[in-house]
Amino acid sequence: MKQNNPKYIQLANDLKEKIDKKTYNTGDTIPTESVLSAQYSVSRITVRKAVAKLIDEGYLESVQGSGTYVKEKIVHDLFELKSFGEEMDGKDRVFSSEILQYEIQKPSKEIAQKLQISEQDRIYYIRRSRIVNNSIFAVEDTFMPLSLFPDLTYEIMQGSKYDYIEKQKGIRIKSSQQEFTPILPNEAIAALFQIPTNKPILEIKSIGILETNIPFEVSNIYYKSSEYKFTITSQRKHK
Repeated sequence: MKQNNPKYIQLANDLKEKIDKKTYNTGDTIPTESVLSAQYSVSRITVRKAVAKLIDEGYLESVQGSGTYVKEKIVHDLFELKSFGEEMDGKDRVFSSEILQYEIQKPSKEIAQKLQISEQDRIYYIRRSRIVNNSIFAVEDTFMPLSLFPDLTYEIMQGSKYDYIEKQKGIRIKSSQQEFTPILPNEAIAALFQIPTNKPILEIKSIGILETNIPFEVSNIYYKSSEYKFTITSQRKHK
């Protein structure tokens, strides 16, 4: 362990490195306080602070009466366009969505431009929280033209909007243009994530495009970065 930092940070960094290098895999129980205390020649209070830090950062989770485990992060492949339900499907997780706001309003100039509509047109504004294993890991703000989806109800948005568009409306989705930015959350988002406003999160701004090349939604999605990771697979082109 590097000697510059307080002992609990040194220990936390060492455990984090072991998790990153797969010495401890997802779902593994980490050694107990007494074992880590003896192994690193530190007090149990130091171990407790190090473990609490890694729980706060999303590396570990504590299960009462069972132990402390390496936490699984939700993986999002940037080259696959999937709904929330499709990403969670087949995984051993309990997931749900909760609608926090559902309104019909006029768009801002920025939203109108992105949706290629007039500022006098009407849109849906929907804020939803994405919940996995009773914990909010993402908050989504969605803006959709009323003219494209006049029958889009509150009940429909409790489920999958992609299913509604493709299966109920028979309209195919082509692509999504996405922009990723690390930001500090505002008070409302921080309160939902139960984190301080000085803890960075990830914001993804996206524009959804139909096969007809018409924009059908603008979304701003806020991710609790400790719960989520993104993967990119790059392929080398050969001449």
